[in-house]
Amino acid sequence: MFDPSLSSWNAILSGYSLNGDYKEAINLFRQMQFQNVQPDRTNLAIILSSCAAMGLLQSGKQSHAASQKAGLHMDNYVASGLISIYSEGKKLETAKQILERLRELDVVCYNAMIAGLSLGSLDEKAFTLFKHMRVKGVMQTQFSFTTILNSCAKLHSELIDEGIEIFNSMQLEHGLEPNLDHHTAIIDTLGQAGRFYEAEVLMDQMPHKDDPIIWEVLLSTCRIHANVGLARRAARELFHLDPQNSAPYALLANIYTSLERWDDARAVRELMTQKEVRKNPGYSWIAGLSMKIKLNP
Repeated sequence: MFDPSLSSWNAILSGYSLNGDYKEAINLFRQMQFQNVQPDRTNLAIILSSCAAMGLLQSGKQSHAASQKAGLHMDNYVASGLISIYSEGKKLETAKQILERLRELDVVCYNAMIAGLSLGSLDEKAFTLFKHMRVKGVMQTQFSFTTILNSCAKLHSELIDEGIEIFNSMQLEHGLEPNLDHHTAIIDTLGQAGRFYEAEVLMDQMPHKDDPIIWEVLLSTCRIHANVGLARRAARELFHLDPQNSAPYALLANIYTSLERWDDARAVRELMTQKEVRKNPGYSWIAGLSMKIKLNP
């Protein structure tokens, strides 16, 4: 094109970003700046999300400068991208300053900051900000709940009940149907806390109980508390739902090994061999059993 319009630049920038080619999106934005094309809120938001996805804080700072030059750094759409890039770069104080300078906060900016606090392992502060959204009457979205529920499993036990209340409020107070991410997060939270009865009740009621991810999360938490009975159930479900996945074999064998149930661990290995399941790299699931055999030849 002899003289491409701003919408044309935005279209190709969006295309690169949507296809995960963030590096090319950043290069194209630099070319756009070289040609003195004035950015708008759309391409600034695209380029900031690309910088955040690649963890390129310096490029994000350059984009921040471009947004200030264009007088768009106080735009909520752009500000949410700035909050994300500084949060990804562990510059949470800078992200917080951007949030506080905005005249009117919307759900996108809140979500970006909550996600940033969670990334920085400041989960209690994320909870505080989540509550602040409610006080200010900002309508929370599916992503708001996904972010805060993912923090629950990392929090102290006294805040787990609060996380469960938040999960229950999705439908009752906000009319939002919990999706797989929400259910997975709350199952992880209950499992991490050793509250397996509640986890099982929820598993039996939820519409996502045929998804392997949620059973693998439950099985992982069974390992923490050596809950063999529930681990066996979760493993059986995974053997059925995802037959060639070696993870449930590894996790179940690790539970048996930690309890020195060597025959059971060996039986899991033999079952895996019978079903011709290949072990994924990274699972040292027979290490404990091998050590026992070496000690007791």
